[in-house]
Amino acid sequence: MCKYVEIVAVLLCTAVGASLGTEYPVPTFTIDLDAAPEVRFHKVNEYYKHMAPAFVEQISTVVPKEFQGILEAVAVDYMHARVKPVYVAEMTALAKTWNISVGYVVAANLIYDFTAACTSIVMQAENGTILHGRNLDYSFGGVLRNVTYIGDFQRGGKTAYKLTTYGGYFGALSGMRPGGFTVTVDERDQGAVWENIAMALFDRKSDPLGFFVRETLDTDGIDFVQAVETLSTTPLIAPVYLIVGGVTPGQGAVITRDQLGAIDTYYLDADKGRWYVLETNYDHWKPPPKTDDRRDPAEKILNAAGRSQVGYALLQKVLNTPPILNSHTTYTVLMSAAHPDDYKSWVQRI
Repeated sequence: MCKYVEIVAVLLCTAVGASLGTEYPVPTFTIDLDAAPEVRFHKVNEYYKHMAPAFVEQISTVVPKEFQGILEAVAVDYMHARVKPVYVAEMTALAKTWNISVGYVVAANLIYDFTAACTSIVMQAENGTILHGRNLDYSFGGVLRNVTYIGDFQRGGKTAYKLTTYGGYFGALSGMRPGGFTVTVDERDQGAVWENIAMALFDRKSDPLGFFVRETLDTDGIDFVQAVETLSTTPLIAPVYLIVGGVTPGQGAVITRDQLGAIDTYYLDADKGRWYVLETNYDHWKPPPKTDDRRDPAEKILNAAGRSQVGYALLQKVLNTPPILNSHTTYTVLMSAAHPDDYKSWVQRI
C-alpha cells in the first residue's frame, strides 16, 4: 500500500511540476588533514556512533548472508594490498570507535562505490559560470540520510576541498576543490552489486573508486583539465561515470569509464547549443530504460527553461522534481568551483 501511495504521489507531482521532497540541513565538520589520520575523523565518528547498529544492519542487506563473512575476510586482505595507509588508518579508527570489524568497514566503503544511483548535471550560464548539481540515490538510503554531513577538509587552516558524504565512508562521491574543479560519481550499472564487489576484491591492479576521487581532489594545484586526464586514465575497480565541472567556459564533462580508462568523454559546448551535460546511470548515447528514466524528464525541464535561466534555482528545480527526486534520494548538492562559498547540500526525505 505504501508503495502504491508513493507511485501516485510521484505521478501527481510530475503532472503539476511540484517537488515531493522535504529538505533538511546537514551538519558541517572540519576535517584537519594536518592531524594524524587516526584522529582527524574523531568528531564525526563519535557524533554518529549511535547509528552504528542500524548502519551495519542496512548495509548488510546488499550482500547475501552466506557470503558476508567471506567478503569481510577478503576485504581485509584487499585493504592491505590496494588501500593507502592513510585510508587504512582512518577506517581502522572508525571500526574501533563503532566497535565493528575493519573488514566490514572496508566492504561497506566498496558497497557505496558500486551502488550510487544518481543524477548529475553540469551547466554553463550565459556569462560563462559553471554550475554543478547532483542527487545521490541509494536503495538502502534510510540510514544514510541520518549520517550525511558536509566535510570541510582543511590543510594549514584553509579549505583544500569539500565533500558531501556519510559517516563511515572515507571516499569521495560528491566534492569540490575551490578554484579547481567539482566532481560527482554515478554508478555505471554492470550487474549484481555483490558479485561486482567480490570480483573487484580479487583485482590487485586497480584503485578503489572513492579513495581515488578523494585523492584527486586533494592534489595541490590541480585544475579541470588535469582532473579530467587523471580521472580518465587511472585503472579503477569498477565501471563508472565521473561528472566534472571547472571554472571557465566549456569546462564540463561526463567521463564514461570502464575499469581501464575512459571509453567516452562528453563535453559542454555552449556555442553549439550544448549548455549542459547530464548523466544518470546509463550511457548517454543509449536510450535510458523505461523502468528508470530520469534523463528525459530532466532534459525536458532544462530545455523548456533555456540557457537564459541557468542558475542554482534551475538546478534545484530539476533535482527536486520526480522521478529525478525519488524515494531513494539521500541528498542533493549544488556547487561551483569558481564560487566555492556557494557550496550547499541538504538531505532529501519523501
